[in-house]
Amino acid sequence: MQNPIHILLVEDDPDDVDLLESALSDNQVVFESTVISEGDHVLPYLDMCKKIPDIIVLDINLPKT
Repeated sequence: MQNPIHILLVEDDPDDVDLLESALSDNQVVFESTVISEGDHVLPYLDMCKKIPDIIVLDINLPKT
C-alpha cells in the first residue's frame, strides 16, 4: 500500500476544501489533509507538528495573515 501524501491546506472557503479533496479522491490519490482556515495559525501549527507536510496549498487572500 502506498504511503499517503500529507497535505496542509490553508483555506477559509469550505467549498474550495471540498473541491480539492474531491479532485484528489476522484483521481485515486492517497492523502491525508490538515485544514487551517486562518493565516495566523499556520506557523504555530508548523512549529508543533511532528511531520512537516509534503505539500502546502495556500490561499493568499486569508483573514489574519
